[in-house]
Formats: sequence, C-alpha cells, structure tokens
Amino acid sequence: MMKNLIRGVLKYYAKTAMFFYYKKIEIVGLDKLPKNKPIFFLPNHQNALIDPLLIATNINGFANYLTRASVFKKPLMAKTLRLLGLLPVYRVRDGFSTLNKNQAIFDECIRSFSKNGKVLAFPEASHNIKRRVRPLSKGFTRIVFQELEENPESSLQLIPVGFNYMQADNCPDSVRVIFGEAIPAKKYTAEMDAQHLRTDVQDALKALTTDIPEANYQEIETRLKDLDLNYLDPTSVNQQIADNFVHSQPKSGNKPDILKSVSKILLIVLLLGPYLLWKYKFKPAIDEIEFVATFRYTVAITLVPLYLILVCGILAMLLGYQAAIAYLVSTLVIDLLYVKT
Repeated sequence: MMKNLIRGVLKYYAKTAMFFYYKKIEIVGLDKLPKNKPIFFLPNHQNALIDPLLIATNINGFANYLTRASVFKKPLMAKTLRLLGLLPVYRVRDGFSTLNKNQAIFDECIRSFSKNGKVLAFPEASHNIKRRVRPLSKGFTRIVFQELEENPESSLQLIPVGFNYMQADNCPDSVRVIFGEAIPAKKYTAEMDAQHLRTDVQDALKALTTDIPEANYQEIETRLKDLDLNYLDPTSVNQQIADNFVHSQPKSGNKPDILKSVSKILLIVLLLGPYLLWKYKFKPAIDEIEFVATFRYTVAITLVPLYLILVCGILAMLLGYQAAIAYLVSTLVIDLLYVKT
C-alpha cells in the first residue's frame, strides 16, 4: 500500500514536471489499450529514461520496466529503482556469469502478467537517438514464450509503442507517443521461430515512428532537415521518404522569436544556480547524447525546486512573503512562456 502511495505521488510530480518541461506532449491510442488483460509494452528507444517516464506518467496504474542492470550497481540506487518498478536486465557486457540472473526477472514478469499487470521492455535492447527502428533482440521473445509455455491460453497483449520527438536532446521539445494495435501473444506458439514475433513487432514499430533506412541514413537525414516536415507525424515523414521527397517543399526561413529569446534570458537569471550547474558541471560530463534530456529533466525536478525554495526563503526573510510569492509566480510564468511558445 505504502509503495503504491509513493509511486502515485512521484508519478503525479513527474507528470507535472513534464508539463513545464515539454512544449507539447501528444498521447495517441491510449484509450484503445485492452482492459483487464496483461499488457507487454514494446516501444522503440531513443531518449534514455525519458521514454519510460512518458509511458509511466500517462498510463492508468503502474507497470514494471525492464532496465539495463548497470544502473543498479549502487545498493541505494537499486532499492530506489526497484521501488519505482524498474527491474534489472543483464547483458553479456555485464559479465557472462550474470545472465543467469535474468531468469528471476523474467519469472517476476510472468507473475505480473498472471495478475493482469503491465510490463515494459525495449525490444531494441539499447537506445539510440537516430530516427530508425533497429533490429530487435531475442530477450523480449523469451518472456513471451515463457508466458505461453506456462499459460497456453494467456490473454497477454503485446503493445508496440512509437516515440516521436521533434529533436530528442533539445529543450523545449515536443513529443508524440503512439500506442499501436494490440497483438495477442497467443497467436504465436512456443515452437514458432522467435524471428516471426520479432518481425511482427519491428514492422509495427516502423509504422509508429520515423524509420530512416540505415543504408543511406545520413543522406536522408540531411534532406529531412532541409524540409518543413513534422516529426510528430511519422506516417507523413515515412511516406515522404518512400516517395523520395517528390512532393516535399523546401523549408521557409524561421523568423526570430523575440518573446522566446527574452523569456529564455529571464529564466536563466531567475534560475541562475541550477543553470550554471547544468551548463558547466552536469552537461559536460554526459558521454551519450541520448542521456542529455534525462539529466536535464533530472536537474529540473530536483535542483530547480530546491533552488526555488531557497530563494523564496531568503526573499521572505529579507523582503517579505509578497516578494517570495512574486518571484515564484514570475518564474513559473516565464518558464511557460519560454517552453510553450
């Protein structure tokens, strides 16, 4: 009970922070999710921990999230992640001897399915900011076939999910999350080649997000940048790629947004402490571009509130509560002007 209460409070807090962090969040197909059936979410993976957070803060109830084991190394972190529903998945790079630990995690997923629970796994088994669906691993198929082996009449539903970012490492950014049509797990059999299952899920994902062919990725990506295309509409973008851009028009020059520029400067002044820490300490230490948004968002939900409390406290003591309230309201309003315009 206490665990669900904590997760519920954190979910509400994270969702509120997402509102102030993203210009636009579109969730498509959530109302079509099967009810009273176990669900296995299978999304593409471009944006580190932001991807599962977008699902966690928008679905009803809670889910378990399969996450690479390397982030569970510290005991306190491991307990915190477990509390939030994250489960470690071990790969060869974690040490060949650790692979046996995966069976206990898979068993935990099966127990969740038996209670009509929800589980999320990234079938690509890694993240990459590139706009393409990569080959899928066998890991998620092992969970599906174990479920079918233990419960041949399972009502498990496989839900492909497409993440579509305008530019995943930018702030503010816009994102569209598309929940695809449910695939009943029992249409497969334990004897069937897992490749069939992987192909079905991969094809579904390719229809839910921009999928640039790997062979000439750089050329097509450069062409896309020169066009006024909406990456939140993957169907249109993929069609342009398939048609070799015959119906596309060059992008017109963007006019400078004075309001956005001014609000950005004011926001930096109002949140100078967290901004300087982000710019000169945390951001330079990030090795993978896929983690930029994750760490920036983490700063936003931890250091920024602490900084607001500190400044409000100082202003209240020196100038009175009216000054503290004015600072807090001004910061929130200017943040919304910068993020939402």
